Amino acid sequence: MMNGIELCQYFMLTGVDSCNHISCMASSDRFWVSDVCQSLTLTNTAGFVLHRVADLCIDSYGAHTLNSENELIYIDSNYNIKKVSKDIETTTKFLEISHLARQATCVYWSPSTGDLLIGTYIRKLDIGHVMRYNKSGRLTQIAQLHNRELKVCGQPNFIAENTNGDIVVSNYTNFTTGAVVAKDRSGKHRFYYTGTKSEFRPRGICTDALSHILVCDDATRSIHMLHRDRKLITRILEGSEISQCSLSYNSNTHQLWVGLENNELYAFRYINRTDVLTDEHSSSCLYCSGIRIHFTPAIWI
Repeated sequence: MMNGIELCQYFMLTGVDSCNHISCMASSDRFWVSDVCQSLTLTNTAGFVLHRVADLCIDSYGAHTLNSENELIYIDSNYNIKKVSKDIETTTKFLEISHLARQATCVYWSPSTGDLLIGTYIRKLDIGHVMRYNKSGRLTQIAQLHNRELKVCGQPNFIAENTNGDIVVSNYTNFTTGAVVAKDRSGKHRFYYTGTKSEFRPRGICTDALSHILVCDDATRSIHMLHRDRKLITRILEGSEISQCSLSYNSNTHQLWVGLENNELYAFRYINRTDVLTDEHSSSCLYCSGIRIHFTPAIWI
């Protein structure tokens, strides 16, 4: 334990050049991880490579997700959406949304509605959107992400859904001000979060069981923990290794998975089941304040 944060597991991923994005199975020891080399790998906590997908989109970051049946949904090299069956035997094209003007950049399956949320980007206009598709693959909603006055534009890189129904997006390119953009379930704007310093470079994003929003910031090399209404609660896991990292929250084990650029993956716990049942935010917020963890290899607790 480190002031309330417990380091539970450590993995050195094999056959993966970096840990770009993680999709973990809530009730299993298996997870999908993608890297910058267009590779998507199914592996487990014992370190075995179980399957590979070769046609992942190279321009997308949060390019895969899992539905309630543990079926993989991902963006392929042609910016279309494919689905891989639970037994990994069948791959089908779920949505064909590729267009010369619009590219799919990230996907997220909603546990609460069963909808598929897809972040898209119009490069020529530097405008991002979130598109909502129902279980039948019908487009039901488009929400625009940019704000010209705040200079918040750019590409949606990672997307997640909070327990209150908000859609939260990590929005950043090299030419714009980075931001976490939050929309409610209807697509109405909730807030922008642009960090606490002059530069904010958001990367991986997820939400936890207490409705906190966690986002990796490349500029401060830390993970920002936000209240669901935008306020910064604290920065956790500060250190030079927190760079372009990916985040995933396992709601079954209440573990925060942190994947690093050098293909290391850590699982931390800072929320226990009592916190979730009583919804007492103080225990998971106050204990995290000011924590700096220096990552060392092959640690098991």
